[in-house]
This record gives sequence, C-alpha cells and structure tokens, in this order.
Amino acid sequence: MPERHIEFEGVINFRDLGGYRTSQGATLRWGRLFRSGGLHYMTDADVAQARAMGIRSVLDLRRPDEVAYQQLGPFMAPPTVHHALPLVPEYGSVQLDERHGKGISGDRYRGYMDFVGPDHPNYYVRALELLASEETYPAVFHCTAGKDRTGVIAALVLDVLGVDAETIAGDFALSNRSREGLIAQQRRDHGRRQDRGEVGEGAPPPQPPAEWQPVPPDAIVVYMEHVRRDFGSARGYFEAQGVAAESFDRLASLLLE
Repeated sequence: MPERHIEFEGVINFRDLGGYRTSQGATLRWGRLFRSGGLHYMTDADVAQARAMGIRSVLDLRRPDEVAYQQLGPFMAPPTVHHALPLVPEYGSVQLDERHGKGISGDRYRGYMDFVGPDHPNYYVRALELLASEETYPAVFHCTAGKDRTGVIAALVLDVLGVDAETIAGDFALSNRSREGLIAQQRRDHGRRQDRGEVGEGAPPPQPPAEWQPVPPDAIVVYMEHVRRDFGSARGYFEAQGVAAESFDRLASLLLE
C-alpha cells in the first residue's frame, strides 16, 4: 500500500490523495495528485525525490506577497511547470479578518470565493481545468501550510469526483499531524520577512507556537455546506462558472480507476 504521508527534509504536510473511494465505487489513483505545504525550503535531496516521483506541475495557491518573501524554491526550475493560482489576492487576509474574523472557519473559506471578480480571476476554475489535462500530471497543489487554501481545493476536487463528506473531512484533518513542522516553517518564514524589513527585529511571530490551533474538521464541513447551499455541489459551482461536462469527464478519467 502506498504511503499517504510522504516525508521530505524541507517540506511539510505533503500527502498523496490516492486511495480514496468514490460513491460510484472507483478509487483515486496513487501517485497522480498530491497536496502539500510550501515547497520553498526544499533541499537538494527533496528536489531529487520529487523528480523521482515524476512531479511535472505545481499549482501554487499562495498570495503574491507570500511568494515575494518565501520565494519559489529550487524545484521550480525546468522541467517543472509552475502555475500561480492565488485564491486570495495580495494582503487579502486582512479583508478576510474584517469580514469573517481571525482563525480557521468554514465561513472564512467560503469568503475566499468572494474575491473572484473583474479584478481577480477565478483560480478555482483554472485549477480544475489544469487538473483535467493529461499534461499536468503528476501534480502537486500547495499553499504555505498546506491546510486551508490547499484544503479547500482538495475538498472541491474530491467532491467533484464523488468522494463522501466524511472522507473529505478526514483528509482535511490530517494536516494536524504536521503541527511541529508547520510551527518551524512559520518561524523560518518570519525570519525571511525580518530580513526583508517587513517586520521589526525581535517582533513575535504572527501566531506564537503556544497559540497554534489544530485545524477543526468541522471547518471544511461548514465550507462544503455553504457550497452545497449556494451551488448544489462542487460540480454545481464549477458548472455555474462555465466549466463544461467534458472537463469533469477528463478529470475523472485521469484520477480514477
């Protein structure tokens, strides 16, 4: 049996989405689609490992301001194809705090979708269309921690493929196993921001380790309830954005067996 959690030296929360069953009795293929935290601290050994896994495409969900201080990292050199898909615009977290409060919640996740408009393309649709293309695979999608924006995309893709809500919530909760790595990465990122003059010397990290909270499984449940209430399903959301039936068919053929 392939491993769900894949260990790297400088990458946290890297997981294979293979093995999940759908309501139609199909199974997601192993080794095709991965989810992860940031890839910007990859070591040479990590790059070699990812190359050996055949990863061809990276769907990067980070905001532009995150990319500016974290950078892309060594894996983004050819032959890797990097796709910038910032679900939340630059400094959009401030707006989310004002609208939905700080902290993880299904309402906040639903708020990500409200950024889509004339000034911010629909990167949800772009992500789905990329995942419906054979040349994308094997692929990994990630944000910084690999739990929130990454969790939202994972939930939508799994729902489109017919994976049940309990399994989707269980996959979301697996990020809690990466707590120590997430805290360590946050500290490294904070150091980079200090080096760039974005935060003052000696300033505490935005979230002290003692206050780091596990991801609550009900957050993704509430988010998907919003999606079903507003659009009927994840597929309904994408259909409302103009995604054609052929894209869903291709997605299923590429990821299910």
